[in-house]
Amino acid sequence: MGFKNQISYDLYLYKTMKNWPLLILLLFANYLQTNGQNHIIDSLLHIAKTEKEDSNKVNTLNGLSDQLEDVSKYDSSLVCAKNAQALAESIGFKKGIAAALRNEGIIYKDRGQYSIALECHSTALKISEEIGNKKEIAGNTGNIGAIYMHQSNYPKALEYVMTALKMFEEIGDKNGVVVSTSNMGVIYYCLGENAKALDCYLKALKINEELKNQHRIASNLSKIASIYKVQGNYAKALDFYQKALKINEETADKDDVAFNFSSIGNLYCIQGDYVNALEYEMKALKINEEMEDKSSISNCLTGISNVYINQGNYINALDYDIKALKIDEEIGEKSNTAADLIAIGDVYKFQSNYPKALDYYRKAFKIGEEINSKGTIAGSCVSLGNVYYHQALESKSVNKIFVRNSAESNSTHNISKRDSLYKIAFDSYSKALKIYEEMGDTGNLSSTLGNIANIYKDQHDKAKALDYYMKALDFAKKVGDRPSIALWLGDIGTLYTQTGKFKEAEEYLKRSIVIDSTINDQYELRREEENISKLYDTTGRYKLAMVYYKKAMKLKDSLFTIEKNRALANKEMTYELDKKDAAEKAELDKRDAIATQERKKQAVILFSFIGGFILIIILAFFIIGGYRQRQRANLAEINKQVVTMELRELKAQMDPHFLFNNLNTLTHLVEAKSDDAPEFVTELSKYYRYSLQFRNTEFTLLEEELKQAYRYIHILKIRFGDNMRIKWNIDEAYRNHFIATYSLQLLFENITKHNIVSADKPLWIEIITTDKGSLVVKNQLQLKNSSALSNKHGLKSIEQRYQLLTSKKVIVSKTSAYFSVELPLLTSSEYEDVTGRS
Repeated sequence: MGFKNQISYDLYLYKTMKNWPLLILLLFANYLQTNGQNHIIDSLLHIAKTEKEDSNKVNTLNGLSDQLEDVSKYDSSLVCAKNAQALAESIGFKKGIAAALRNEGIIYKDRGQYSIALECHSTALKISEEIGNKKEIAGNTGNIGAIYMHQSNYPKALEYVMTALKMFEEIGDKNGVVVSTSNMGVIYYCLGENAKALDCYLKALKINEELKNQHRIASNLSKIASIYKVQGNYAKALDFYQKALKINEETADKDDVAFNFSSIGNLYCIQGDYVNALEYEMKALKINEEMEDKSSISNCLTGISNVYINQGNYINALDYDIKALKIDEEIGEKSNTAADLIAIGDVYKFQSNYPKALDYYRKAFKIGEEINSKGTIAGSCVSLGNVYYHQALESKSVNKIFVRNSAESNSTHNISKRDSLYKIAFDSYSKALKIYEEMGDTGNLSSTLGNIANIYKDQHDKAKALDYYMKALDFAKKVGDRPSIALWLGDIGTLYTQTGKFKEAEEYLKRSIVIDSTINDQYELRREEENISKLYDTTGRYKLAMVYYKKAMKLKDSLFTIEKNRALANKEMTYELDKKDAAEKAELDKRDAIATQERKKQAVILFSFIGGFILIIILAFFIIGGYRQRQRANLAEINKQVVTMELRELKAQMDPHFLFNNLNTLTHLVEAKSDDAPEFVTELSKYYRYSLQFRNTEFTLLEEELKQAYRYIHILKIRFGDNMRIKWNIDEAYRNHFIATYSLQLLFENITKHNIVSADKPLWIEIITTDKGSLVVKNQLQLKNSSALSNKHGLKSIEQRYQLLTSKKVIVSKTSAYFSVELPLLTSSEYEDVTGRS
């Protein structure tokens, strides 16, 4: 059983337990309903910007992280949580540290990074224990249980959730009790222990009814419905889903309305009512798209794909699965990504494209190993086994043709190939079986045992097949999975017929028929009626054989009619949807045409007004033109003098700055008693002699600046050797453009001053020209732990020179990995404009 569509938001209730002023703000924002989430995020952003660096700001940042996580903005949420943690640590606010770690853990959990998530929650738990906050201790304990559940480590998950439940009971926290009880139900559900799961859900429902919490009442009703669905009691399941849906609609819980729409759609799909199934899944998708809930959108897309798969419409199914995969990869939900990969593999398997199917299953298996999810690993193994099993079956049918039409050698070769495929399938199922046994996953144990039984049956080892079918039946009974119980009863009855145990065969086949009739599974009912007809025919009870044969044929005709009607209904629905889309498009085109005409009219009026206004302005300019021209000339002369003075001041700052940095380097070499010190002094003196000719210029040719840069790099290489690695990529077309003098030298100074350059961490620098006429200096970011204080004269002087003389801007960019500065290059005409030279 996958987690997609199964785990409720209740698992993570405790992530929102913050201080009471923030909770009031949250409640007020949620009251706004339509734009509630945006209101609260905007409010918290405003508070975070204006608050002092104290505990209140920590709480605000944690609250903002919380809200961003709720709308799937995981990167922004993580940044807020990290900032909250850093601030809380700096002021010694332990409660804030624990809350930030808890939020970080939830984000990492959502991304499938379970080991990091577990570390965050464990640290948060330890801090909560230090400060003695019992409620937080219980909440963090429950969060750890949720991590283990996502890893399919159900025994550990159950241990932590039970501990959390006990703590909440001790402190009398009914909200905590109901959430923990509900979570235990989810774990039991995943283990296939549906009786225990149902008991937990009913207990949680009773407490929520006492608390009059409509939101959680609906959630419990949905979970109870899921138990009935597994048990094949579809009428009860539908009843509970509709009760939950009614509450959700009354309380305007859009996300839960969508969840129940999707659940009802899945229920209709199981029953073969694909028209209703698609309708409900589409309703759910529309709501989730309105809310921009990417995770839920992905779930709906998967549900729609499932409907199309059951209809045999593999093209549409694949399209929706790929859309779901793209979303889950984008938001980093790895467990759901693995589920999407398996779903895509299933589509290819149904199309008999086994290489493609195997490729996707293996990708899912790899993700399962990365996130240490036993359920994903086991599910991938079962899917892989299914491919090899189907290949073996096809090889078997091919072999029959060989036996009739080819030499014995061909038949022998194919038997060997078939046995090899059965062996690989058996190994895959066995690996999954072992994992499910470790997990205690009763439901999947039943289906996997049945798969292994099928292999033994095909290989004519009826004794082992019977043994595995019996084990599968036992586990299906524990789960209360009536469809599976009926299936295994029928398979056991068929085996007994083949082995001559007719009395036992009749008993098991009749029990299977009773269950199939009860749950209205007409496909399986027809199969078992055909099987019991064969039994009666074999034992000479021809009248009974004919009775059941007629029943089977009647069902066959009925099913044919049903399928025909469904196909017709699907065509009608598709036609109606296309018709509706066409009508909407026509209406939209009509509105656009009217709007375009209106805009043209408004544009004519506006342009007429603007034209008249411009004429008035032109006349005004002619009148005062002479005066303004004289004024501009005076102002230009004043500005020129100011710019000249500011540039001189920059140079006065820059020259001592450069000398100071290089004297520091020389001091370092002398202290280290380096043999390179004399060479450094020599190269430095050459550098200064050459640079004297450019000291009075603001801009110089890129060609000349590069020559100086090469000389300066040579100086740096004396100190750092091969630990500094430079990559040049200069387009020859730009060498006659102009650049701020000494700019490369200053950038190299900054890079070596602030970054580690060593044999263990060599520093990469890249100097390239771009198509838009600029030079980019980009360096790997590996900052020193305690970098020297910087007055920022170097970069500042470059930026100010460009600012004073040109309209072009210096662009500074910084990421977690790189730091880059983009310097504009001036053409000859631009250079003449800014300097007045030719």
